[in-house]
Amino acid sequence: MTVKNPQDAPTGNARPTPLEAISSEIKKSHLALASQLQDLSAQLGLWSSPEERVAELLASHDDKILHTINEQEKFVRENLLTEIAAQRTATEAISQALMMLANLQSSVFNYGHVLPLIPQGPFTMRLYGDSRHVRTQVAKFVVQKFFVERGKKQLCFVQASAMAFNLFEEINSASDVPAHCLFHVNGPVAPLPLLFGQNNGRHSVVLFWGSIFDTHCASYLPHSTDENAEAELKKLFTRSDEPLKTLFLTPRYITPDGRIFYERLESVHFVNSMAEELVRRNDTEIIVLATGDRVTSSVEAIPGEVRPLGALDDVLRRQPQKLTYVVSHPNQETPSFVSDLRQRIGKLWWQDMTQAWMDVPATGS
Repeated sequence: MTVKNPQDAPTGNARPTPLEAISSEIKKSHLALASQLQDLSAQLGLWSSPEERVAELLASHDDKILHTINEQEKFVRENLLTEIAAQRTATEAISQALMMLANLQSSVFNYGHVLPLIPQGPFTMRLYGDSRHVRTQVAKFVVQKFFVERGKKQLCFVQASAMAFNLFEEINSASDVPAHCLFHVNGPVAPLPLLFGQNNGRHSVVLFWGSIFDTHCASYLPHSTDENAEAELKKLFTRSDEPLKTLFLTPRYITPDGRIFYERLESVHFVNSMAEELVRRNDTEIIVLATGDRVTSSVEAIPGEVRPLGALDDVLRRQPQKLTYVVSHPNQETPSFVSDLRQRIGKLWWQDMTQAWMDVPATGS
């Protein structure tokens, strides 16, 4: 049978709602009490002196009446609390859904009109790949540890990549990041969340351009023989007015000896040129960001026919204290080589499957 109108639907043995059940029980209670009062009235009418027996009659019915009332009170309390709890749970679920929709709406409003600017291909696959959630965890930690907790504006160079895109997303989302931070970045895609987000105008973003476009990182790189570009790049760290103090790197691979690797010679030359100038000053640092899928046990274990090229070798040998690595690997326990990695660099923040960030101590400390 097809029911066209909900009011015409057969009730059958449909279970009443808690409020309907409460209403029904209260009606039954009223009828029972009315019947008992009728009994009392009839009995009082048979006596010549009802005033003398009222107390005795009421006493004889007290237990019965109070039992009925107590049962109804218990029923109402239990069912009403159940209904309230159900409504509260439903309200919380609705609130969470509305919050999620609001965030989605905000995201679409902020970034929807710039999505065509994100190049399709290898970068898009990395940006929306399986490690996106892990990259976000790294970015959240970096924003809290190196921006919020420091409580002052930061002067940085951020190497463009999918990780950098997530980093700028979190910088845009965190309202407690000190204002007027300065970000230089070698690609127009990574800073889009900040340029078009809710914190647009609180920070400065300056693009560094090169003659080569890397489709995997949506970044621009100067040719390794471009001396003018190299000189301009180095000036960012040596100029008298707000020289950059922090270099955020997002390498393709990391090995337990602290070495970082890239797939292009231009990337290696680019990173080494910046690091060479930055480490000359005492108040500078290099922060390497990575997810667990970028950590490999050895150079030989790196997949692919073309062997990636190492960078920062000179810094590792001469000034490893300048290096801080932030690595999230939530899908496994902390591997044994973490202690080896820690001995090669100045500081290591590691996140394993416990989801907690660990400041890995150096051996003997």
